[in-house]
Amino acid sequence: MKIYLIILSAGVVFLAGCTSTNYEQSETSIKSPSLNGTISNVIEGDYVVQETLYLSGILTGNVEVKQNGVFYLSGILNGNVDVDPQGTLYISGVMTGDITNDGGLVNITGIVVGNVITKSGDTFIDSSAIVRTGQEQTNEHITKTTTRNSK
Repeated sequence: MKIYLIILSAGVVFLAGCTSTNYEQSETSIKSPSLNGTISNVIEGDYVVQETLYLSGILTGNVEVKQNGVFYLSGILNGNVDVDPQGTLYISGVMTGDITNDGGLVNITGIVVGNVITKSGDTFIDSSAIVRTGQEQTNEHITKTTTRNSK
C-alpha cells in the first residue's frame, strides 16, 4: 500500500513516497509493516526495512534491517535496531536505543545513546561519532575509524 500524505496541519504524519505493508497476524506473532522510501516527519511503530529507507524525520519504535535492506538514519530514532546478515545501517543522525549487528554492516558517524552489540558482521564507529553506552564495548568486530579532512 503506497502512502502519500501531504497535510499541512501541525502534528500530522507526513510520509512522502513511503511504502508500508499492513500488519499480518498469525497465531504466534504479529509481523511489523515494511517501509521503504523517505520519511521526513514523525511516525511511531515497529518496522522492517527490506529495501532502502531514508529517515530524516523522527521514528519512535524498533527497526529490523533485513537482508539487502539499507537504512540511512540522518534524523532521530528512539528505539532499537537489529541488523540481519547482509543488512546495512548508516547512522549520521541521533539514536537512543541499542544496535545489534547479526552479520550486516553498521557505520556510525552520528550519535548513539545505547549499546552497540556486534555478534557478527562489521561495525565501524567514526572518530567523530558519539557513542554513550551502559556497558563496556569489547568486541573484535567493532572498528573505530578516523575521519580525514582535506584542505
